[in-house]
Amino acid sequence: MPKTTIYSSIALACMLFCGSNPGFSQQRFATGTTFTEMADPTKDTLSNWSNVKTGLHASFVSIDKRYPKSVNPNLATQRTAAVDAWKGEQVSAQVLLWTSAAAADVAVSASELKSTTGKVIGSDAVQARFVRYVMTDEFASGCGHRKPEDFKASLSADMLDDLKSYDLEAKKVRPVWITVKVPKEAAAGQYKTTISVKQNGQVKEQLQLTVNVQNHVLPPASQRTYHLDQWQHPSAVARVNNVKMWSDEHFEALKPTMKQLAAAGQKVITATLNKDAWNVQTYDPYADMITWKKAKDGSWTYDYAVFDRWVNFMMDLGVNKQINCYSLLPWNNEVHYFDESKNELVNVIAKPGTAIFEELWTPFLKDFSKHITAKGWLKITNIAMDERGREEMDPAIALLEKVAPEFGVAFADNHKSYQRYHKS
Repeated sequence: MPKTTIYSSIALACMLFCGSNPGFSQQRFATGTTFTEMADPTKDTLSNWSNVKTGLHASFVSIDKRYPKSVNPNLATQRTAAVDAWKGEQVSAQVLLWTSAAAADVAVSASELKSTTGKVIGSDAVQARFVRYVMTDEFASGCGHRKPEDFKASLSADMLDDLKSYDLEAKKVRPVWITVKVPKEAAAGQYKTTISVKQNGQVKEQLQLTVNVQNHVLPPASQRTYHLDQWQHPSAVARVNNVKMWSDEHFEALKPTMKQLAAAGQKVITATLNKDAWNVQTYDPYADMITWKKAKDGSWTYDYAVFDRWVNFMMDLGVNKQINCYSLLPWNNEVHYFDESKNELVNVIAKPGTAIFEELWTPFLKDFSKHITAKGWLKITNIAMDERGREEMDPAIALLEKVAPEFGVAFADNHKSYQRYHKS
């Protein structure tokens, strides 16, 4: 009987699918370059900025609030803020910039952190990133097909950019996310750093952030028990960096994002078994990691080269607790393979419980099991499903138990289907 791991489908779905809009077009960009944000479609652009004094303004604000891009913030300037941190912990603060007139070449930097007893943490422990606005709408009825005109669109402060400077628009705000990574070997105490806001190289504002380092040590993310499983999407990285899928350049482009994910404590590698398991609910379709081929004599072969490289790549970055493979139950029940007798790629609807479902998946599961076992990954590999009901889960699990019971099962569940499996 397969072991079963259950995850919150709502959280995973939001991380992966929400805000995916085929009509949303941005300029291609890569590390160190920029893109043009979409225009604010709301009446926020009518906000009155007449009481804002000339010049660039800066203030600490709550990390729990998103500020509308076009609305005059009308807030009392807060030039100091304090955060508490353990040794080895990463903590955050937020600074809001605003101006009634355009301000070019704005940069935000931090000084080294100095304690009251003379201890020092280098300035490289502090990172300031401009928060970019992306187009979104309400979650409403959830994932799946939706007509954009049925939901009001708005800009939301969301993406952390790696730009060193930014041109602020007139009558707009610009959040800046401050991250402090406290070294595990740091001495406990009260540290202060100066956050400088410059325009064209000239200091315009200075704020002071206090970091109270406690005499406790937080273990490295890789050693924490919290089970972080954010689905990865390599195809999106290939598009925005304009590189060939699964090329050396693609894997190089993946490193910055996946290193951040590993540093956050990611435990799971997201992999695919056939075509896009979610029937292209994201902006970019998931590219195949395993290619299936049916020979003229009816035998099957499977190319695991991309799958293996992807898994090894993620493991080398420190993500190595689980491999969740989507999916025995793709959202449209569609499987594709190259048919040598027809010399073409064939798409087949294989609904769970049907003869074609068993005919296609049985040889693959057996071969995949042999391959995974040979790689030494069997104990951490799960066949993964996403939000499937009883009528689909029952025959799928039955087949898995019949032909490859050695695999585990990972399941993002919104039907309480997990209650039917005694190993869950």
